[in-house]
Amino acid sequence: SPVKAGPKAAVDGSRLPWRPRTVGAARFTAFCSKYVVTPKGTGARGPMKLRPWQVELAGSILDSDPRPRLAGWMMPRGQGKSTLVAALGLYDLMEGEEGASVVVAATDERQAGIVFKTASRMVELNEDLASRVQVFKDRLVVPERGASFVCLPAEPKRLEGLDPTLAILDEIGVISRDTYEVVALAQGK
Repeated sequence: SPVKAGPKAAVDGSRLPWRPRTVGAARFTAFCSKYVVTPKGTGARGPMKLRPWQVELAGSILDSDPRPRLAGWMMPRGQGKSTLVAALGLYDLMEGEEGASVVVAATDERQAGIVFKTASRMVELNEDLASRVQVFKDRLVVPERGASFVCLPAEPKRLEGLDPTLAILDEIGVISRDTYEVVALAQGK
């Protein structure tokens, strides 16, 4: 559905109604099954049920102590990578630190749009998320937390000055070294 132009309606500033006792990948898995609706493909319109290998990938980051500043996942096409990173981005947007800044950088506007549309649709399909997240044509915002989620083309000039709490480089094999360095240096802040 197209995003309406103009001022956005006020959103519910309360935290999500859940208090899981789990942490790391188990908490991410619980978040997905409770709040993320699969937007398309297998299981569409149902709760997102992570496969064991997806939980393992998320755990490689979320269960590590200390948490790595850099992680790489290599997956073939058609394995749900965009859906998984969209869900991970939403998780950080909603449950990450105060003022969370999620940035997904992809090879071009089209690829960045795939992840963004997936995340936007996940928000639209869940009442609890839709009532707390403002959806703009180019970003998701949780005003109460000062949190944002943006998808940008992987161009150094578009990424300079960002201070992400979670940065995802989609298709890093075709992203320039300059782009990688801009994002890697921002992660050191």
